[in-house]
Amino acid sequence: QQPPYGFRSVIYLGETQVCKPLSDPAGILQQLKAQVIPYPAKLKHTIVSDCLWLSEFTFMQCYQFANAGDTYNTVGCFTRIASYLTHALFAMNETYPLGDKRAAQLIATFSRSPLKMTGTLNHILGQAGTQARELLASTDLLKELWTQIVALSEGQYQPRFKAGPA
Repeated sequence: QQPPYGFRSVIYLGETQVCKPLSDPAGILQQLKAQVIPYPAKLKHTIVSDCLWLSEFTFMQCYQFANAGDTYNTVGCFTRIASYLTHALFAMNETYPLGDKRAAQLIATFSRSPLKMTGTLNHILGQAGTQARELLASTDLLKELWTQIVALSEGQYQPRFKAGPA
């Protein structure tokens, strides 16, 4: 089964880290395991930077959809942004994701995560709205969560362009 938000190749590193070999007489797996610990600094920077930028970029379309009262596309943007924020938090906490299914529970245990991250996402996704004003309020709430995560990145994220007002 495909993960709900798609497959990301970083999952292979997590699988390598946690797998238990049934047989590895040449020690190949042990060599691979040694390469994934510690979490590579360049990988961390790339994932954090890319995911926060992709979130910021998606907000531009999200506000347009929300302003038009387009629930379908607004909520589509919400789930995309939620996935990006999740992957940024995993990288910030130097934890390899093994998929989306238990990501929310793991984020709740991270030392670097916004307070009530899961509850806030549940509220936004569960009660996004059907009218422009409701969708815009939900978009603003998600943007505040993004802002908190950018602050947690401690300068790892720098905007790639100057966006106009939302």
